[in-house]
Amino acid sequence: MELNERVTETVIRLLADVLPGGMDLTPQSSLREHGLDSISAVRVWFELQREFSLDLPVEKLGECANPAQLAACVIEELDGAPEGGPHGEPREGHSQPT
Repeated sequence: MELNERVTETVIRLLADVLPGGMDLTPQSSLREHGLDSISAVRVWFELQREFSLDLPVEKLGECANPAQLAACVIEELDGAPEGGPHGEPREGHSQPT
């Protein structure tokens, strides 16, 4: 499985754990329609930090309309990580959907 697919699956899993309507998320699902608000955005932001060892600007979450866009933002940030930093994959033990 390529990096984009792994990150997208992990982002969907994290969103599903946080959002009230997250159980039926797809990469193109509307985050707002599934209950993303400012409080849940902060929870997702913390989970992304934990999962990817990444400090994604919280404002970027509000700019993402769906999980695919959020995954693209994560990949973009990972690509810009300093050498020796995060390697762009979910942490061990966290990459499997629950």
